[in-house]
Amino acid sequence: MNADLTALAAWLDTQLDDEHADRQTICEDVSARLLQLAAGPQQDHGLLQLTAEQRDVLGQVLADAVTYRDPSGACTGCDASPAGLCADHAEDLDKTDLYLALARHLAIEVDR
Repeated sequence: MNADLTALAAWLDTQLDDEHADRQTICEDVSARLLQLAAGPQQDHGLLQLTAEQRDVLGQVLADAVTYRDPSGACTGCDASPAGLCADHAEDLDKTDLYLALARHLAIEVDR
């Protein structure tokens, strides 16, 4: 498990260093990989066996993903919607809910 998270962190670093990389795709890939890891071997109380450093890194990754999906700024779709939120931004908020649920399941604090 530790090697998997270390590999994920290294992969994420290389992706974020690429100025042409699509940040949304990176977030989706990280989310999918974290969910795969979460489905792996677990302790009796349902938490992954993570070191404190890994928990900090995972918390930072999830915080970055939540921040990236925050619908801030001007959006004509949101302005035109009676609910005040376009379909794309509503989907983004649904994904942030999943990221935060994963953090809660893993008992990881996510700074927002």
